[in-house]
Amino acid sequence: MTNTIAKVTDLDKTQHHTKNFRTLSTDSWHDGSITSRDKHLIAVAIAQATNCKHCLLHHAHAAKQDGATFDHIAEISYLTGIVNIAGERLLELTDGLTLPDDSSVPLARYTSTKVIDYINQQLKESFITLNIKILALLGIAKYKGNTSLVEHLLTLAKNNQIHENEINEALLVVDILSTGIIYSNNQDIYQYLSK
Repeated sequence: MTNTIAKVTDLDKTQHHTKNFRTLSTDSWHDGSITSRDKHLIAVAIAQATNCKHCLLHHAHAAKQDGATFDHIAEISYLTGIVNIAGERLLELTDGLTLPDDSSVPLARYTSTKVIDYINQQLKESFITLNIKILALLGIAKYKGNTSLVEHLLTLAKNNQIHENEINEALLVVDILSTGIIYSNNQDIYQYLSK
């Protein structure tokens, strides 16, 4: 079989699976119930979880073009670290996104006060709103397959009056990024095989 693809950008035009991904992704980034900037910021958090460097850089750049600063990008990026270090303790998150330092909770003895303080500092609103943080945490939990945390964060979202449309748009970002890593890796594979 002859390779008819001249460059990576041609993958979008010639490869069935790549076209399907582009169809999923195209038009999903415009302002909707969530702004384009915030969708790209949520994508940055998800890209941190997927370890997709191309996705991370692409969405950080897009967020910047939509008005985000490095402070926004750094703040949302650390949410992935919070999910990594807190794990099931995040099931104790309050509506205001605080993690109580309650030693009576079974997992509390495995999380130091210093770590709880760190988590609570990272969850405070600085540059990113509470609602966008909840949606980003929801996306990270979905990507990681943590159904209990997804359900808890959905409850927090409803308690904070985050609308169903916002939840759906945030979850679409997760689905796009979950597939986007394959899109990115296939571009790298194509470039490698084309040498």
